[in-house]
Amino acid sequence: MDVVNILADKITDWWVDIVQMLPNLAVSILIVIAAVIIAKFARRAIEKVLEKTHIRPTLRRLVGLVIQVMLIFIGVLIALSVLNLDKAATSALAGLGLIGLALGYAFQGIISNFLAGIFISINRIIAVGDFIKADGEEGEVIDITLRTTTIRTLQGQHVLVPNSKIFEDTMTNYTVSRERRIDITCGVEYDSDLERVEKITREVIESLPTRDKNKRVGFAYTEFGDSSINFFVNFWITHTDPKHYFGAQNEAIKAIKARFDKEGFTIPFPIRTIIQK
Repeated sequence: MDVVNILADKITDWWVDIVQMLPNLAVSILIVIAAVIIAKFARRAIEKVLEKTHIRPTLRRLVGLVIQVMLIFIGVLIALSVLNLDKAATSALAGLGLIGLALGYAFQGIISNFLAGIFISINRIIAVGDFIKADGEEGEVIDITLRTTTIRTLQGQHVLVPNSKIFEDTMTNYTVSRERRIDITCGVEYDSDLERVEKITREVIESLPTRDKNKRVGFAYTEFGDSSINFFVNFWITHTDPKHYFGAQNEAIKAIKARFDKEGFTIPFPIRTIIQK
């Protein structure tokens, strides 16, 4: 009978505590519901404000989500405080901190790419449509997320480059300058008239329709090669995409070869003499 009485007293005490907590419990539930509603509207408002900036949609959604989660979390803490569960709230915060440290250590590579994606979005280092070279890959940027950047190479493959590689390592953006230089190397025979070769080569390049007329054509002899005197010639174009770049380079090489043939200049190739004993 003593056991039954003890259990009855405990149940009675619990019931009394529950009844006494009902008003606070109702207030806590209302606080959480209000926090969820406020967080939802706050997220929409933040994203609408950010739409007027240059921040990318992915980052706008992330900022809105973070604000929403923070407001809901604050609402839960207030609700726990109303229920006199401050110690539980403190323990929850401590637990979240430890979990955060563990996850940060375990996923430091992902977090690094994630943060780099945020900085790329804010600083607009690259944009969709840019032609870049990063992490040994060269191609057109077709997508930028908070973790990776997708590049379509000249061969048509889609390559995912981690954002940390773009943000921390050397990256070349051919599009941002709106111009690009084309370098062509060639050689002529040793008995060629070098002054005339330079004059003719400059004339050929200067007559190209794709050349930027505001930039001077560069020319210089570089070395005494095994079978030729070598030189380089360069010029600038105002289109940076591969189609125009390789097209202009192709036309320049063909024009130089055609004019050299007409002028009687020979572009030598290595010759080997084999002596049999």
